[in-house]
Amino acid sequence: MARLPDGASLSRREFERLSQRDLEKIDFATLARGIEQVRSAGVNGRPPVLVLPVSHATVQSRRGRATVAALLRQGRKDVHHGLICELSGFDGASIAALLDTIAALRPFCLHVIGHLDAYPAQDIRGLDVARLNGVSVQCPPLAGDAEFIGWTRSFVALGRRVAKVLFIDQVPSLGHARLAASLGVTHATLAER
Repeated sequence: MARLPDGASLSRREFERLSQRDLEKIDFATLARGIEQVRSAGVNGRPPVLVLPVSHATVQSRRGRATVAALLRQGRKDVHHGLICELSGFDGASIAALLDTIAALRPFCLHVIGHLDAYPAQDIRGLDVARLNGVSVQCPPLAGDAEFIGWTRSFVALGRRVAKVLFIDQVPSLGHARLAASLGVTHATLAER
């Protein structure tokens, strides 16, 4: 999430202060923008899959669930195999609420993965019963390869308790992505330069 007009990332505290309506607006705009970017690539440029982020709170509201469902229906037509929903903001939610959110997303997606917003501090007990297809985490700024290896090993050990598919977002380089793969990470995105 970025703050306007300077484009700086929102701090965790700023993000937590957002209203439900603001979260919904951010989710709807993000989904619509991702789908539009794929659509503008043209029929011959359809990607195999598209990963779209959505927050737990948005899917838990009636208005949010209906809008997310409509956007996901649109997006499915523009990718070759299907969509992957990256669910965030579920830390502290009950397992019943999380299961409800996942069930609402599953008809529109190949997979639903859970983004660990506060890794490693986030409590993942109970997530193994949530039937997530994978978990993802943001790569923190790390001093070097040794620190990256240690951090990645701890994520793999924790993540394997929940799912077989493990994503690390924003790794610093392709070399780090290869290193992460050798340690058990199945997917990685590269940080912008």
